[in-house]
Amino acid sequence: MIKRVLLLILCFLLVSCGNNKSVKEEIEYIDPVKDVFIYSLLDTSLKNRIKLANNNNEYENYQFKMLNKEIYDKDLIDINGNTISLKDKDKVMIEIVSVKCSHCVKQLLYIDKFSDNDSYFVQYFNVGNKEEILDLYQKEGVSIPDNIVCIAHDDEFENYIKNEVKIKMYPTLLCYKDGENSFSVYGEIDPNNMNNIYDIAFVNTIKKEDLLDKDGNSLINSYRSVDDVKNDISIENQEKIKEIDNDKHSSELTYKYLGKSIDIENINSASSMYISEVEDYSILKDKRYVFIFLQLDGQSDNDTVSFINTLIDENKDINFVVVLVEGVDNTSLLFNSLETRFNCPVVSNLGKIPNDLQIIQFENYPSALFMENGIITGIYSSIKDEESFSKAVDIFLSDNCIAYKKNN
Repeated sequence: MIKRVLLLILCFLLVSCGNNKSVKEEIEYIDPVKDVFIYSLLDTSLKNRIKLANNNNEYENYQFKMLNKEIYDKDLIDINGNTISLKDKDKVMIEIVSVKCSHCVKQLLYIDKFSDNDSYFVQYFNVGNKEEILDLYQKEGVSIPDNIVCIAHDDEFENYIKNEVKIKMYPTLLCYKDGENSFSVYGEIDPNNMNNIYDIAFVNTIKKEDLLDKDGNSLINSYRSVDDVKNDISIENQEKIKEIDNDKHSSELTYKYLGKSIDIENINSASSMYISEVEDYSILKDKRYVFIFLQLDGQSDNDTVSFINTLIDENKDINFVVVLVEGVDNTSLLFNSLETRFNCPVVSNLGKIPNDLQIIQFENYPSALFMENGIITGIYSSIKDEESFSKAVDIFLSDNCIAYKKNN
């Protein structure tokens, strides 16, 4: 009886192992850029409150990204040599300024009105040392109010405001309630607007539920910038992209389009005067493939075709399509006059080509767009040589693909 039970268990395990081998690993790709204006998605009442407090400006996406960021948790030293801790304060306002900013200097004239509330007010000069700060106040004929903390440039705090909070300009006012960012205002502030800022930052604050859509999804997460995509890529993989980036566009275009889904079956309607050797793109749907974008000039075109053919022949496990980019001359006509032909299908960018590919603007040629399962996995602008192309294949279409979340 025991032998029989053990045999049944063994059979079950064998079947389970066999089934596991047949299950194809599901690939998770990096989430792509999502160009959404968060402010426009808000309730009208909340939009009006935010705009009123934000110098009558619409709230920018980067300001939404600041919300709920934790306050700086290290000690700072003010210009009088006192040690300052921000993390234990309930209400904090930090004005980020520069001694070289005319708008910041103008705000000195009513700095006392900025700090005329029960918040802990910090004036941080990201540009300016103690002597420059004191000279500036003296030059403007303004005394530093007793109820503000004045701090000169600090390298670690600069890293925090630029890389964690990610401010965009001077002056910027950051507000924190209970250790988390509750509001921010950029640009020169009307002192009469401080009551509105105080109210939305510390009293009637923006609640987390105010930033959810009807399905309970975060409106803030509905937006992803190029920087968000880049930050999801490991430093090691960023270096790999940089290594093949001989014209600065490979990195720019890769981060801009990485992870983006392309509907390869939604084809542009085309005139018969333009070459279109691909009738059915659906054959590429579940495959790895490369679109080589190319312009012809009639001078060394046969050599260019030969070079592209070498790349194709060295990567026979990848599907290729050459896209002829029409210029002043009819590139399709130039191609038809060549002696050498490509070892893959050719299509004009004005021929039958997926509409989604029309949005990608290359500046140098030849350039390669790498795709897998309808997902953009990388772009190599201005292909240099066989060696660099081989590196591009490795980082964009191999098991080392940087577009895979698991590889970052």
